[in-house]
Amino acid sequence: MPIPFLQTVKKLTYRFNHGGFEQMGFVQHPKDTRTAEQINNNLEIYAKQIPEVQKFIEDLKKLSPENKALVSDVVERANENLLLMTDIDLKHKINGQSILEKLLGDIIAAEKTTPESLNFLKTIINNTDSHTAKYALAEMSGGILKNKEVAKQFEASQEAVPLIAKQTLNGGYLGTFEKQKNFMDFIKVLINPKSKPENIKLIQDVQKTVDNLENAEQVYLDTFVRADVPVEKLKENIKTLPIAADLFKKAGKNLDTTGYLTNNTNLY
Repeated sequence: MPIPFLQTVKKLTYRFNHGGFEQMGFVQHPKDTRTAEQINNNLEIYAKQIPEVQKFIEDLKKLSPENKALVSDVVERANENLLLMTDIDLKHKINGQSILEKLLGDIIAAEKTTPESLNFLKTIINNTDSHTAKYALAEMSGGILKNKEVAKQFEASQEAVPLIAKQTLNGGYLGTFEKQKNFMDFIKVLINPKSKPENIKLIQDVQKTVDNLENAEQVYLDTFVRADVPVEKLKENIKTLPIAADLFKKAGKNLDTTGYLTNNTNLY
């Protein structure tokens, strides 16, 4: 009798801390070390288990390796059941369609129309816990990922994600989505046609400067990123911000940081 060929059993290769304790809030996950074969195996396994993945499997196979890995991450998060008072079921169907189904369709379309949005989505997943990632995925399932109108905003905002996550998500679990909503409110300010990409790119420089000033008030993000001010003027105001703050400190006053950066008219 001929000996049958041995077949390798394909197993899921998880990206995150599957089944164990995960730090909550701002979490910088290690670099993805999965191979292309492991990612492809994940998609095949998920397709057998999850109808949403099966529906799109042929299109998912055509994605770039990087975006296949993103899909694997998204599905892994969707598959997690968190032992928390609050959780989001990304596979729950409303009017016959789940959040996961919307996301997979959007990712496939966005690779061609708005690849910047997929890099942005990767950055969110790479810098947040599962609780926040699932909330963000739900919030971004309405078609924004394939919206060409905000492609430049997605690209410019990528580096600001860790800063926003650190400021809004740290401090422990509250048993609500309060921190997650706060995080996404800031994200929505950035990913908006009215927000200027050149202003968005200056956010980190502004924050680093303000962090070192005792009497500088926090910046109103929406006002700053939508300010109709030449970018070179904004850069100049960031550089002179410590001088202005020192003048106000000597006068016993706080500096209206946003007003100074966007107008530079409130020195006296």
